[in-house]
Amino acid sequence: MKDENAWTLYCEELQLWMKKEISTMREILATLHLENDAGNEGLRSQLFKERSILLEKLQVLKVEKEKIIKTLALLAQCSEEELFAQAEKIDAETLILRDQIAALKEKINHENETSHPQRMNISPSNKPKKNGLTTIDSWDTQKPQD
Repeated sequence: MKDENAWTLYCEELQLWMKKEISTMREILATLHLENDAGNEGLRSQLFKERSILLEKLQVLKVEKEKIIKTLALLAQCSEEELFAQAEKIDAETLILRDQIAALKEKINHENETSHPQRMNISPSNKPKKNGLTTIDSWDTQKPQD
């Protein structure tokens, strides 16, 4: 690696963006739970709007995180996949954060598929649907059509 200081700064920045992503994903999961418990359509609509804003925020966070990962891969002179495959290149905290993001994606997708398919529809721009429903990896939101 050419520049240890740059490497350290980008690793710290990556962790910061990952923590923001985790926080936003937790908020999205919370809105899903609240919507499930909501008794009236007005509250559900408000929660949907909040979740749409959070999904937009999540998309921005993900793009920024991907830029940092690409930069780290360039510094390490490896592919992005190799960056996370080799423990000596990325520290344990970053790997833990990556696992938290994966677990939250799974929880959000499960909640969406089991509790909210008729109320929330996260539709893909170009991505295929999984089991007839779309996963959180798709970021364009739209209200379900009645």
